[in-house]
Amino acid sequence: MPNTVSQRLLWAEFASDHPGAGAFRAPAVEVLSLFAERLLETSRLLEGQAAHPVPERFLQLTLWEKAIAEVDDAPRNPSDLASVAREAMEAERLLMHWSSNPRGALDGGGLDLGDAFGRWRLGARKAMKRQGWISAPEQLLLLTERLEQTRNQEAAGEDGFPVRLPARIELRGFPELTRLESRFLAALERLGVDIVDQMSTLAPGALPRPAISRHRYATVEDEWRGAAAWAREQLEQGAGRVAVAAPGLAAISGPLERVFRQECHPESILTGNLSDPSRFHVNGGRSALGHPLVRTALILLELSVAGLRASQPFDTISRFLLAPAWAAARLEQGARARLELSLREAQRARLTLAEVGERARSEACPDLLRLIARLPTAAELSASSSARRFHAWLEHWGWPGPVGNGPEVRHLVEAVRGALEALDFGGVDNDRRALALLRRQLLERRLPAVGGPLSPIQVLDVSDLPGKHFDAVRVIGVHADSWPPPARLNRLLPLAIARELPRSSSTSQRAYSEALQRGVLASSDQVEFSRAVFVDGVPTSPSALLESILDDADMPEAPVAEGAEVPDGANGRREPPGRLARAVWPGLGSESARDRDRLEIIPRAPAPALPADVRRLPRVVKVLDHQSASPWAAFLVHRLGVSFPAQPSAFPGPAELGNLVHDALEALYRPVLGSGSGPGAESIPAAVDEALRRGQSAWKAHPAGTALEAVERQRLDSLLREWLEFESRLAWPNPRELEARREAVFAGFELSVRMDRLDRLDDGALILDYKTGAARTPAWAHDRPTEMQLPLYAVLMADAGASPSGIGLLTVRRHDMKQTLWTGNPNVKAAGLRSGIVTMGEGRAPFASWEDALAHWRRAMVSLLEEFRAGDASCVVHHPRALDYLGLELLLPPGEDAEEAEEAHD
Repeated sequence: MPNTVSQRLLWAEFASDHPGAGAFRAPAVEVLSLFAERLLETSRLLEGQAAHPVPERFLQLTLWEKAIAEVDDAPRNPSDLASVAREAMEAERLLMHWSSNPRGALDGGGLDLGDAFGRWRLGARKAMKRQGWISAPEQLLLLTERLEQTRNQEAAGEDGFPVRLPARIELRGFPELTRLESRFLAALERLGVDIVDQMSTLAPGALPRPAISRHRYATVEDEWRGAAAWAREQLEQGAGRVAVAAPGLAAISGPLERVFRQECHPESILTGNLSDPSRFHVNGGRSALGHPLVRTALILLELSVAGLRASQPFDTISRFLLAPAWAAARLEQGARARLELSLREAQRARLTLAEVGERARSEACPDLLRLIARLPTAAELSASSSARRFHAWLEHWGWPGPVGNGPEVRHLVEAVRGALEALDFGGVDNDRRALALLRRQLLERRLPAVGGPLSPIQVLDVSDLPGKHFDAVRVIGVHADSWPPPARLNRLLPLAIARELPRSSSTSQRAYSEALQRGVLASSDQVEFSRAVFVDGVPTSPSALLESILDDADMPEAPVAEGAEVPDGANGRREPPGRLARAVWPGLGSESARDRDRLEIIPRAPAPALPADVRRLPRVVKVLDHQSASPWAAFLVHRLGVSFPAQPSAFPGPAELGNLVHDALEALYRPVLGSGSGPGAESIPAAVDEALRRGQSAWKAHPAGTALEAVERQRLDSLLREWLEFESRLAWPNPRELEARREAVFAGFELSVRMDRLDRLDDGALILDYKTGAARTPAWAHDRPTEMQLPLYAVLMADAGASPSGIGLLTVRRHDMKQTLWTGNPNVKAAGLRSGIVTMGEGRAPFASWEDALAHWRRAMVSLLEEFRAGDASCVVHHPRALDYLGLELLLPPGEDAEEAEEAHD
């Protein structure tokens, strides 16, 4: 069963080294587990025995979940059950692969595995046996024992192994062999198979040193974009095959694939079609749960399980109406968008399907009305299990709708059907529990990515890089916390056993990573490494493992500003303008042809410039942020006044909650303003009362306002106490001004801005802003910066002759208090805190001095305001997160994964 793709790759390598070579047949290349599976199955069939198949991972997971649920008396949440089952499956794999006596580990003889895990394991093994299945390690063990038995038979003159074994096996890309794998290969060797381990030839100093370089980027997103641009440029310069490798690729494969789509196929962002789908390939695929077609299927099932009269959150109803993946979606797209908008304007936080059907009568949605009216209940379906009812409901809705029948859609449909088969196999007959389990199964299911093994750009996990050869390689995400990765003990194994496993200690993990690193360096004559200065808002340090092979004197890291540079427009997303306009106007509810045409023509030519006499610029911070993120979005919002109504909700939104925290902080600090000391905990109740009084009108607008006020009072009190304890360790507990307003003229506009807080220092001041959402590092070093509120204040103060010492974001969030400070003052420190201080001029800083930072921000903001005045409405999305609160959901490409939104405060 040769791998023809690998044969072609080997032939390409051979032909490049032997240009005059004639016909060449590359040797078969197989994955070790598949090779063992083929040998065992064939040998058993030739000997008249039944083969033992290895089930797919999600079927094994279903068995483990059932075994754990049967043993545990207390009910478990389905997501917790799946998490424990995955950990148990990994513990079983480790036991089998690394035990000195795998047969004993299989039978459980002499092993004290603890009461719970031992019983779970016994139940799972019995279930596997009833189905006639075996696990992959058990298969390898059976084959090894069969090979060892063959040697004894041959010594006794009996028939040997029924399948012809290869004369020679070359191991490629194995930085580590488990005990079970080593025993299997030793059994083959004793039967005359020549085993050659390619990794054994990669001892330190045994290979020529490749050309190595290092790069730094301001953020992880910048690093990904830089790697994608680098790969494209390598191909344009004549490289045949290049690789981008990352530690832990599976966790980031989805967003990384989108970055490569943006760089290699900008035309596909809105259309979803790739002009050349083979240009890049992300190895391992991504979770089926992340695809919009699959999410639509789950929404349809959720509505079907609940029934016509069940109240649903507006968000679910909105996604249901706007999704294209069910019957007649394209024919009724505009009508359904208008229906969604009318429901949104009604400000109903919850709706039933029956109510949606009633409203559909007035919006000319006959197919939608018919499907809702004829939705069968669970009792009306004759299906005997939840999985079969789910099949019937999806057929009723016509999923996946008129979305084509290409390979991607076929893979998605197969993924959903396979997950339903596993659900049916599990025998679940509770529809709500079945829906939760289906979601977990789809999370496990991986979908093939675009391209394939022959694509010129390969994006792969760093552990898959050894044994392969490329013209150039870049390894991303290489910093102290990821390379080598931290050691990890399996929580279900007894400590005495877990400690004996490889990579369970920092020493063994480093040894493995060193071998892996040698394989990386042998994969190309040009190897580059990169890291982001900030990961999730936390500064990173260079990897000690990487530093051990480099000479810092000869090979310094490229400065952030240089490393973060991307060719103009390459980090944006260019969409076909016509498609963008057609996608936007129905959701805006524009009825007339005049309104439609006004939106249609804007992207095709520069929009009208602002008249010269327009000098006042309201909401300048938002104008800058939106112009930086997407000129088209800035034009829609700040020139045309386009917006969606707010998402209906029975609870206050993130903006309202964020404003409440800001009001409480202002009320807390105002009595001690300029006193040189901070407030005490005794001031908190009065500050909370004041904040709730200011937001009283907002609370009254919500049905649960009275009850929510009591909850918020308790939350604010706890939050402020935690904040004061955190702030006691900061270097600036001395607010000088709060909510200070400044008037200025900048880039030809008259501006009015407001600062949250200005703190006094010995040599200047710190401009501070509170954030109540998830902490993330702003792209302040980017050519088009984001979150420009603080940089704008700093530039305006500097131009007025009172240059500040720094700017900083203070994250006020339960159990996640944080500072992100950029300064020119090296004396600003904070004791015992997760450091987020970047001092200009230090090694990790993106600018050589504080003055360089101010100059960069000034140039960027002047350029953006000039773009806005000139009418630049380019259809480019540089920073999707900055568009979170615009409400222009249809501006963004379909299929973007939802990210945690930051609570807004303007």
